[in-house]
Amino acid sequence: MAAARRPSWSRPAIALLAFWCVVLALACALAAWAVLHRPAPPRPVAAPATAATAPVVPRTAPATAPTPRPALLPPPSTAANPHHWPQVALVLSGIGLARAPSEEAIGSLPAAITLAFSPDAPDLQPLADEAAARGHERLLSLPMEPEGAPRNTEGAHELSLGRSPAANAADLAWALGRFTGYDGLTDAESGQYGEHFATTAGFAPVVAELDRRHLAYISATTPLVAPARTLHADLRLDEADDPAGIDAWLAHLEAMAETHGCALGMVGPPTPLLLDRLRQWSSALPARGVLLLPASAMLPDGGAPCPAPGAAPPVAEPVAPTPPTEASPHD
Repeated sequence: MAAARRPSWSRPAIALLAFWCVVLALACALAAWAVLHRPAPPRPVAAPATAATAPVVPRTAPATAPTPRPALLPPPSTAANPHHWPQVALVLSGIGLARAPSEEAIGSLPAAITLAFSPDAPDLQPLADEAAARGHERLLSLPMEPEGAPRNTEGAHELSLGRSPAANAADLAWALGRFTGYDGLTDAESGQYGEHFATTAGFAPVVAELDRRHLAYISATTPLVAPARTLHADLRLDEADDPAGIDAWLAHLEAMAETHGCALGMVGPPTPLLLDRLRQWSSALPARGVLLLPASAMLPDGGAPCPAPGAAPPVAEPVAPTPPTEASPHD
């Protein structure tokens, strides 16, 4: 039996087959390259944040943001004066200028007496902190040009008509930064009251700053423009060097309170004589039916409205106790 013959391929057929094999290999290579080098799909774009999820926060606080009001002493309630006694308040200015009498005033006077600190005094913060620890209301005395200038002056940083508004603004900022925690400002500065400056248009920027800070202003004079929280003194004593004169002035202040329901006095600076007379006077007030309060209590928002004159019942005289009787031996 004869063996089968293998099919024979012609050279053209073999060349054609090789050509298509090369084409197929190139196509596969191109497909693989395209897969490896195709661009990444685009990332999804986040939806814009709403106001609820992304609040707008300013970079800086507004330049006109109000300064928080310093903490006042708790105002007395009307229940503190159940008998409607006449009310007196007293501001003692010049604290800090003379250290020894200032420390004596802080340590020995009733807490209800308001103390006004001079910004020219050195190292004020410890002294002011001690006054607060003993319950005193603290005021910052604002140095302003007084009557009789330039012969009379309240120091190198006084607010003055002869200076530019920028210079006065700088000195106001200096004074307000002398210590922290004061309950208000006053024009009383150790026996002087800045009348010349406070009664002119130059005082208007001071008013704007005090209102912005919501600070009280306890005034011995009537300014041309007054801050919103202003209280005017009824009586002031500039020369406290005579015992009889001091006693007469205090009696006059007390009589004004009895006539009008309340009265505010200003006195200073502290001296050993003045402090002695203030201690004697204040210790006798309860027996005479008169209530001593911090100055800010008499502000319209101070919590202690003036009682109607004559509303207080008369103070009863103390009755001596009756000695016990001896028991009868027959009992």
